[in-house]
Amino acid sequence: MSELERDIERARAGDRSALQSLLTRNHGRMRRYTGSLLGRQMKARLSVSDVLQSCYVDIVRGISSFRESSGAAFEAWTRRVVENGVRRKSRQLGAQKRGAGRVHELPDELPSPTPTPSGQVVTAEQLARVEAALATLREDHREVLRLRLVDGLSHHDIARRMDRPLNATRMLLSRARAELSLRLERDAAGRG
Repeated sequence: MSELERDIERARAGDRSALQSLLTRNHGRMRRYTGSLLGRQMKARLSVSDVLQSCYVDIVRGISSFRESSGAAFEAWTRRVVENGVRRKSRQLGAQKRGAGRVHELPDELPSPTPTPSGQVVTAEQLARVEAALATLREDHREVLRLRLVDGLSHHDIARRMDRPLNATRMLLSRARAELSLRLERDAAGRG
């Protein structure tokens, strides 16, 4: 039994330190996945941290009923928790928009520090442009890019996850990359 599987077993049994270890180990992946699910409009009104906090509460409440013990099953379960959390927050935002006006929030995090202040600005601007371009892509393009670039899945795993033939998934990834590149080029030309 791997350390991950032992932590899952211990967390299900109520060991909070094991659960903390699992959440810490998966935090980066969950954060990237949450960010990839939020569209541009939702990111303008909702922080990734808010969604993750809600998801962590759901995981703490639901870990005792989680019946699998493999790391892959745990990742799939946390992915579903994140997807449900994003849907729930989206509905809440819709209700707030209809009832109480717009929500204004500060960005949830700053870009990674670089050696110079000008480098920080350039990095933040580049990241914002990539995120904006990603948000305008079709959902299947965003998903295939997320599965490959964020989750690091193989072409075979992506095909299985998306329930598509391997060659169709490879073509979808190629088209998604081309479309993202085109949108980034258009954005750069519009700024220059």
